[in-house]
Amino acid sequence: MGLLLRTQKQQNKFTITVNTTDYPLAFCPKLGNTKQKTIISYTQHPQPEKAKEYVLQENKTNFSQKTPASSTPTNLLDPLGDGISSLELVRVSGGDIDVVNAARVSFGTLVEEISDRDEKLIRYLVQHDHTSPFEHNQLSFRVKCPLFVARQWMRHRMNSYNEISYRYTQAPVEFYLPSQWRRQDTVNKQSSIGTVSDAHVADVYRDTVQACFAAYEKMLESGVCREQARGVLPSCTYTQFIFTCNLHSLVHFLKLRLHPGAQHEIQVYAQGMLALATPHFPASLKAWQEKWGLR
Repeated sequence: MGLLLRTQKQQNKFTITVNTTDYPLAFCPKLGNTKQKTIISYTQHPQPEKAKEYVLQENKTNFSQKTPASSTPTNLLDPLGDGISSLELVRVSGGDIDVVNAARVSFGTLVEEISDRDEKLIRYLVQHDHTSPFEHNQLSFRVKCPLFVARQWMRHRMNSYNEISYRYTQAPVEFYLPSQWRRQDTVNKQSSIGTVSDAHVADVYRDTVQACFAAYEKMLESGVCREQARGVLPSCTYTQFIFTCNLHSLVHFLKLRLHPGAQHEIQVYAQGMLALATPHFPASLKAWQEKWGLR
């Protein structure tokens, strides 16, 4: 259930009226505790010209424009399920037939439709690591994720990236707030297991992020440039970028990031990419899934 907000623009300032006060703490440095405040001023909405109706959901950290379900693109996912994260397949070039024709060009032949014989060829290519035919295609994703996820993502270097710059634009009030806290794995030093039930953990996290963003805004108001002020933003701040790869590179990403030892927050993006790409390369990705057990 969401908390309905309405905005009115008056001399570049937005007055936000909260329709209810009986609601859990809405995590947003600008709002504080909505049980105590029913009217607040929000002067730096990232899209003020589009400010009409917004929904602030429990434990969310931003204002997200309300979109009718019927108009939501089927290729747009919310991997972290917080109403802020997003993953969209924005462009695809090629398909299974291009994989087959790249392989069959060795014999000077081409096909126009995929047959059972061609699917067997794709499985043969995968099982015997003939990977170059899977490189004559391209997929572009638009990604919105926490900074710490993006830094893991960009360790995959054989791809193309363009990312939003907080030198050029002010960082929006968008932070990732985990829905549960995990314990450090004592065997796998880089992994996590189980849950931490201490209720104060969320308060510490929340207070720290609020303090960081307050410092960021204070520095900007004092005239400090964006490229320096951004230094105080936490790694849970959301960023966005375009990620372009071919199918071979994508499968390598999935093989590593769908592994049980990968961090959960990047695993869910990998699951989303697999789901979005499969309709365009059904035979190829089925063969790769069978080989590597990708799920």
